[in-house]
Amino acid sequence: SYYFQSGEKQPRFVVGTTALSQIEILDLYDRTSDSKYLESAKLGGNWLTTMQKSDGWMKAYKEYKGGEWVYGEKKSLLYNGQVLSALSRLYKVTGEKRYYDAAEKIAQCFTEKVEKEGCYLGDDYRSKNPISSAWVVMSLLDFYKVNPDEYYKDIIFRCSGELLGRQQLETDEPLYYGTWDKAYSTSGNGWLAEVMVEVYKFCQEQNMDGCDKYKEAVIRATLWIIQNTYSEENTFFLKEPQKAVGGSFWNYENRYVRTDSVCHAVNAYVGIINDLEDGLLLSVPEKPFEEILEELKK
Repeated sequence: SYYFQSGEKQPRFVVGTTALSQIEILDLYDRTSDSKYLESAKLGGNWLTTMQKSDGWMKAYKEYKGGEWVYGEKKSLLYNGQVLSALSRLYKVTGEKRYYDAAEKIAQCFTEKVEKEGCYLGDDYRSKNPISSAWVVMSLLDFYKVNPDEYYKDIIFRCSGELLGRQQLETDEPLYYGTWDKAYSTSGNGWLAEVMVEVYKFCQEQNMDGCDKYKEAVIRATLWIIQNTYSEENTFFLKEPQKAVGGSFWNYENRYVRTDSVCHAVNAYVGIINDLEDGLLLSVPEKPFEEILEELKK
């Protein structure tokens, strides 16, 4: 991080940041075949392997503090999932066994945790929540692509099915229909929808029955995200409304736009759009404004 006010950098290196950057760099390599991207991804992967503990879990970060380097020892499903996805993808491209070995250790940590605690998971940073659980699903899905063991596939669909069961379909707050319990933002729900897109496609690839339930979950979440996206109709109260149009705001109570909210929302929508039928996703008939105004006058 860089702090503009003080002009100082923070000497803190987080495994999740490196892993996510590595995923994007590998995508650039896939699109361009430019070796500089692959070499950069390998540098990131090499560093990640040095951050793995003997039990398979990743140290969360490395930070220069008090005149020495210190490490984050708490377990994070988010960071470990990001690393598992990154190393699995890096192994798929390079075939270098050290990346696979490190990825396999994380996959084993995840499966052991699922066998012991079930699919609804938390860690040292967060109590049990669907977002962390979704990272286990997504990263095991990436690992399955380099180790197609039926055991991993079983856990992927077992935990995905449990996530479906936690989507809010009967709620006292109708405005939150289609969200996941303990996911309060467009960022979290967008991420869950994004994962459900991947599970939906994976289900189809495996020629399994019942894949549409994942598609329907994505549609419900997408409708909620659209409700929480700035448009020309709901930006009249902002100082610079045109800049906000298209931005997914956090939720009803906090209407600020975050980049990750927009990214997760767009990824989910783009992932499912070709599987949607032509026409409106949702239509809510409403009386003409003139009639409503007359009724209010009464």
